[in-house]
Amino acid sequence: MTELEKLDAGLEYDFWDKDVNARKLRAIDLCAELNAAPEEDERIQALTKHLITQRWEPTAVDIIQEGGGKRRAMEAYFEHLGIAPEETIAFGDGANDIPMLETAGIGVAMGNASDEVKAHADLVSDACDAGGIWNALVALGVIEGERVERESAGQAGASAVS
Repeated sequence: MTELEKLDAGLEYDFWDKDVNARKLRAIDLCAELNAAPEEDERIQALTKHLITQRWEPTAVDIIQEGGGKRRAMEAYFEHLGIAPEETIAFGDGANDIPMLETAGIGVAMGNASDEVKAHADLVSDACDAGGIWNALVALGVIEGERVERESAGQAGASAVS
């Protein structure tokens, strides 16, 4: 039995279970060991019964429990705190953030996100490294302050909250 198969065997989802979270961290390490390129996704999923892959960059993949992920984590957090999704803001820039952006009351895509991610957001801010979170919070009236005008290393000239 491979390490990934051992990890997958009998895995039950419990967001607050530290042992389950430790096993999920081992899955991330295994993914790195597998050098999981996009063509490896099907092979990884074929080795497991309860884990799925969620590609968010050509060289980056999350291996998560089926039925888990960022949407489920947010729902568990809402329940734990007794808050409604409408009271929350989520920020994301990768395809793995789409469920989170859709679950939050306001989903903010960073300026460096792909068009696919931006299409699932309520608001598009500046890039992560160009003050995107700060600028979105100012635009939404959550905090008082001035916009940060900073050029992103990855997107010359990209700076606008829309």
